[in-house]
Amino acid sequence: MDPCQTHPKTVSAVPQGGDYEQAAQRLSEALTAQDRGDVQMSEELLEESLRLDPAHGLAHLSLSEVQLFLGRAPEDRLATVAKAVLLLHENPRDNLR
Repeated sequence: MDPCQTHPKTVSAVPQGGDYEQAAQRLSEALTAQDRGDVQMSEELLEESLRLDPAHGLAHLSLSEVQLFLGRAPEDRLATVAKAVLLLHENPRDNLR
């Protein structure tokens, strides 16, 4: 299980008990859609990922990036990125620098 899902701050703030494996699959599909340039499909897949597992931090982070790209309302983007920050207690992309 993703350690972000069991962190006390996460447990108290985000619904638990999601389907992490299915959510991770949708996240993978969403990133593939982004690579193809299909940002709308990516957004739909990320939203599905979060319906499957609301505590999936990387899905929140990816959705916030897609929302920014699509020009979604700032309050929607802020809510999404705030959840990502809460769930991801470390930067998951540090190893990419």
